Amino acid sequence: MSVARKLATAQIRRSPRRILAIALASLLSAMAIMATGTFIGTLDRGMAASMAAPLSHADVIVTTDGAPVDVNKLAQIDGVTAVEPVHESYVRATIKGADFDVQLHSLPSTESLRWVNLESGNWPAHTDEVLATQENLDRFGLKIGDTVSFGFFGEASKEATVVGTITTSAPLRGNPWFVAPPAFLESASGAPASEYIIATSGNPNSMVSTINTEMGFDPDAPHGAKALTVNDHVNAKIASQTGSTQTLTIVFMIFVVIAMLAAVMVIRNTFQVLLSQRLRENGLLRLVGATGSQVQSAVLYEAALIGFVSAVVGVGVGIALGWGVAQLAGLAGGGLVVSIGWVIAALVATTFMTVFAAWAPAARLRNLSPIASLGAANSAAAEREGRRIFSWVIGSLLTVGGAAGVAGAAANTLPATANPFLFILAAVVLAAGLFVLVPLLVPIVMPAIAAPLRAGGPIAKIASENLVRTARRSGTVVLAIAFGGSLVLAMLTAVGGATATFNKQMDEDFAFDAVISDSSGAAIAPEAVAPIVNSDAVSSTAFTKSAEVSAPETGTPFTEVTTVPESVSSAFTTPLQDGEILVSASMAGAYDLKDGDQIVLTDTDGKAVTLTIHLDEAFDGLGSFTSAPSIVGGVTETTLAEFAKPVDNSRLWVEAPANTIDNLAKTIDEVRVAYNSLQLEGPMALQQMIMQAINMLVMFVLAMLALTIVISALGLASVVALAVGERRREIALLRALGTSRGGVRRMVLIESVVLACTGAGFAILIGIPLGMAAVPALIPLGGTQQSIPWVAVLVVLVVAIGIGVLAGTSPARKATRIAPAQALAQQ
Repeated sequence: MSVARKLATAQIRRSPRRILAIALASLLSAMAIMATGTFIGTLDRGMAASMAAPLSHADVIVTTDGAPVDVNKLAQIDGVTAVEPVHESYVRATIKGADFDVQLHSLPSTESLRWVNLESGNWPAHTDEVLATQENLDRFGLKIGDTVSFGFFGEASKEATVVGTITTSAPLRGNPWFVAPPAFLESASGAPASEYIIATSGNPNSMVSTINTEMGFDPDAPHGAKALTVNDHVNAKIASQTGSTQTLTIVFMIFVVIAMLAAVMVIRNTFQVLLSQRLRENGLLRLVGATGSQVQSAVLYEAALIGFVSAVVGVGVGIALGWGVAQLAGLAGGGLVVSIGWVIAALVATTFMTVFAAWAPAARLRNLSPIASLGAANSAAAEREGRRIFSWVIGSLLTVGGAAGVAGAAANTLPATANPFLFILAAVVLAAGLFVLVPLLVPIVMPAIAAPLRAGGPIAKIASENLVRTARRSGTVVLAIAFGGSLVLAMLTAVGGATATFNKQMDEDFAFDAVISDSSGAAIAPEAVAPIVNSDAVSSTAFTKSAEVSAPETGTPFTEVTTVPESVSSAFTTPLQDGEILVSASMAGAYDLKDGDQIVLTDTDGKAVTLTIHLDEAFDGLGSFTSAPSIVGGVTETTLAEFAKPVDNSRLWVEAPANTIDNLAKTIDEVRVAYNSLQLEGPMALQQMIMQAINMLVMFVLAMLALTIVISALGLASVVALAVGERRREIALLRALGTSRGGVRRMVLIESVVLACTGAGFAILIGIPLGMAAVPALIPLGGTQQSIPWVAVLVVLVVAIGIGVLAGTSPARKATRIAPAQALAQQ
């Protein structure tokens, strides 16, 4: 083993540039693993710190699970020094005429249990006083002394005054937040506390047992009140949410594995060419007594050493990257988490991957004849031919089987719930088949790809001959580029199809896209919404009248009746009649309203009007389920005239083609920034939310796949560089015969760009059909739509050309520096 180690270290010291691609591929793989582990660990700790913050000064917590708790009895237990209710509510805050979703947390009256520190101002002295961080005050343009209105679900809004600013050691995640006395939350929401925090003078674990016994709680019961230590409670809450972080980990690791597969291809290919260049050296080693096993061990030790050292560097970079991403996402409130398990995993996986990738090229050295090694002229002559029938058979079977499964899932021949699983399984099988088959196909298709180059003059013709001659070696690099590119195109094709299907479904389900109104109930100024009305993204707009109403007899949150444009009412199942009120079907279901029921509405003058409820799903999207719920009913002009004080131009109804929703959403957002009293209702709000989630997913996946593309580019640069190195005599001869430096540079760049574009071509042929099949397979809806991302196809081709140019620039420069006389003299 000492001989192998000496040989390996000598090779690394002698030619560090040749192993650069191997080292970078290993480094990026370790970095991806460690960045994932650091981000997930930091996220988990941030969640724990955020959840534990309101409980951080307590010893014990009592969770009620809806059961009544005798707080006086609880406070009288020996060892209990303080008991405080815990409230947390998501509410709608109205600040300077604009609505925002915020969180309200209770502030314990017992000073020892307070989890925030007063920075400026005063602690609340009255029920209707609140505190906030300076960051949140700045966010809303508030200052101490300003008033905020908080709207609670099912209850009237309550006003409160900001009396101070606070700080906390663990920032809360999610929406902006305020702190208020428990009495404010209780009176506003009408709900009792769901938890009680307790300060004790004894050991928390002993006090938990005492409290459960004294209060008659069953700590083992799945439901009901029970006492827990704060740590146990926080851990249980985190455990209940680990599904999301585990899912995130799985998603991250899928793309890490993809990146590592690309790295394996790059490392294997680089070792193939590297060892081909060392044939004469290995032959000399065999002649002086080294066994084939020793030469092979030296290569594997070299791979292990490169992999381990690169992994160590990658771990450090990954920790910094994971921490930085968590910081940017605002999820690092609990501090940096570096798990030794993830460190070991990154080191072991990366080292093993590097050795595994080098195994096949190194294994060929065991039976290599020393005489054959010394007589080999170049790597092309030394490449092992062998029989490839087994690889062809396995690759073909897997590819055909996977493609058949994907087609079957896309054809919806099985129940909808089974198709996603079939599709995913079939896609994995297809990927495995292509992993074997694509490198075998490259030597077959390369002559056809290179043929047009022969018409481009002598330089292009030489480049085409080189591409054909080295096609077998280039197969894995082409595969790596095709692998990443096909996944990008498949995902974008699937997302485009899913978006088109979703937009089509929205057009079929809803009679309108957006409704804009003023939160104050006033008429909308035409100049305020002129950009929307005049937008090219809009197919039609219409203003309607509204009147303020209430339903005191039933308690349902009717707030307004409005007329409906003819373009919208024409889409209803049955026409709206005088004396009827059109109600969203989803709203009606939430408040147990049925078609044909009678409802009495009262206007602002106290006049009561009896109307018949008319339900239609096409009217969904109007009204609100938020903390201040509201039902808006549609009526005819005649019916509206029965109510007092109707407001003209109170609502703007907007319809738009499905393919312009994004542009319309941007226009509406710009208008609402200028006029923050305007509010948006209708299905477009849902569309915006879903599209934002889709866009975030797309950005995340593209960012992860970018790592694969970087590794593929490194592999291409390595192959081109090593190919230039082994063709030094050929290039020298070309220079001696009069070929200019520019001609040599152009030859190398042509080869690099063609290889990259070949990978892009495979990516297009694989990725687009796979993405199109994913839409009907993964979306359990009939009538799915397809949308081929032609812009993405063009981008993939442009990126491929860019990768080819970048990967070939340095080798091309080196090729032009080869001195003809010196290179021709080398044996």
